[in-house]
Amino acid sequence: MKPREQVVVFVAALLVFALMSVHLVWAFQGIAAEKNVIFAKENLRKLGSLTVRYFPDKKIEGGEAFWKSIGRPGNPMKDPWGGDFLLEKRDEGSRSFFYWYSAGPDRVQGTKDDLEFLVPYAAADTYPGSEERFYFPNEASPSSPAK
Repeated sequence: MKPREQVVVFVAALLVFALMSVHLVWAFQGIAAEKNVIFAKENLRKLGSLTVRYFPDKKIEGGEAFWKSIGRPGNPMKDPWGGDFLLEKRDEGSRSFFYWYSAGPDRVQGTKDDLEFLVPYAAADTYPGSEERFYFPNEASPSSPAK
């Protein structure tokens, strides 16, 4: 093989290696991002469970008062992106619902990547809305038929 051909083959091999490296980096970033979402969903479920356990009568206080009432002053839980998990009360018709949520990877509330968890005080099929919610594994989603 002539020296010029060797250089061309070498440069082509470097280019293929560089493209493969970029692809691997993107793949690993995607895996890490998905792990963060899974971690956030698990923590939202845990917060929902804590809420039901400590506030069975639904007299929930948000913010710092929530953490103090369960013996943890401050907000000890952060989402994987450094934001707070927040508790929100929403009145829908004559009923009130409580949601834990995270602003998600973009850290902006009210965008498509937000995660929220409806605190499971009632039967799952009575939950409002048709948008995606995260449920405990033994509960049906609102779109599932009641058992």
